[in-house]
Amino acid sequence: MMVSMTVPTIIGGPLIGRISARIGPRRPTLVAVGCVLFGTAFLALTTGGWIGLTAIGLAFVGVGGGGVAAVTGIAMTSISEDRAGMASGILSVQRALGSTVGFAIMGSILAAVVSLTLSSDLEPLISDDATRAEVVETISDDANPRAMATLIGPGRPLPDEVREDDELYAAADASFTDGIRAAEALAFLLVLGAFVHGFRTFPRTESSAAADEEGEALADGEAAAAEEGGG
Repeated sequence: MMVSMTVPTIIGGPLIGRISARIGPRRPTLVAVGCVLFGTAFLALTTGGWIGLTAIGLAFVGVGGGGVAAVTGIAMTSISEDRAGMASGILSVQRALGSTVGFAIMGSILAAVVSLTLSSDLEPLISDDATRAEVVETISDDANPRAMATLIGPGRPLPDEVREDDELYAAADASFTDGIRAAEALAFLLVLGAFVHGFRTFPRTESSAAADEEGEALADGEAAAAEEGGG
């Protein structure tokens, strides 16, 4: 599944970098962020369904990941050469912090949704409050990559202390899916904010600014011609 996101990033990075060198980094960056925006929205709507849809959503996110080259170009060309090393270091720190905080926030949302929804879902199946609370706590604590890897690795049997129950499994699976969707919805909102902010603040190159001015002049000319024609 991760290959569906990794391959577009590998292909998109150099491609977006070349396009940025030709027309400036603003438009490629916004297109890349737009791909992430679409990908997170698509994942939030389709997670839990056909696995191919998840791969499509991850592919769009991967294409957006290739936009790092354009963002780096914006950052490195907006400062003087004597501060290039400092800027490069800050970019690396920001990427590391963004990944760490992103995993922490989305993982916390996943665990919170599981904790809030699973108890009510299990109530018809487990009448005892203490037992149900213990089951919910166990599932919530195990909603992380390490726990999942120990349970679902290829050919790896379930531990002896783990008991399978189809109804409990279905309830936990539905709750887990809801948590993933909630985390992806938050990611969509954060990326949307980044897109709007970037659209307003990303610097324009001379070529893009000239193209925008030419487009505005053309639109004004067409409007004036329409008014004269109407008169």
